[in-house]
Amino acid sequence: MKKLDYKNVEKLTLAVIALGNIGDQAGHTNNWAMRAQVIIGGLMANSVKLMNLTNLDFSLIDDEVKDLDAEERKQLIETVKAEFDIVDDKLEEVIEKALEKVVTLGGFVKELMEFVTEVKDLFKK
Repeated sequence: MKKLDYKNVEKLTLAVIALGNIGDQAGHTNNWAMRAQVIIGGLMANSVKLMNLTNLDFSLIDDEVKDLDAEERKQLIETVKAEFDIVDDKLEEVIEKALEKVVTLGGFVKELMEFVTEVKDLFKK
């Protein structure tokens, strides 16, 4: 099977992070007028990331995630760490670590499944 690019996963990840950052910043603003400014400013500042959602091929996301290799998983984790920025730095660190564990675990499960398939193939001969 042809190796898939993970551009749809990356675009979706960046858009979700941007929306999360905007929501977090707006949620920490007490004044409604300021909250509106934070939301509008955040949407404008992240317009390219959010507009990428319009040309996303959602049908490929599941296959792209399953096809991530170790380097792509590492890049995805680094992208999240670079882009994800909420007000509570301790919570941000916990969320980033949790995501790193989930992505790493997903890679381990993929490699384990490939290994099991190899072992099964050995006994089919």
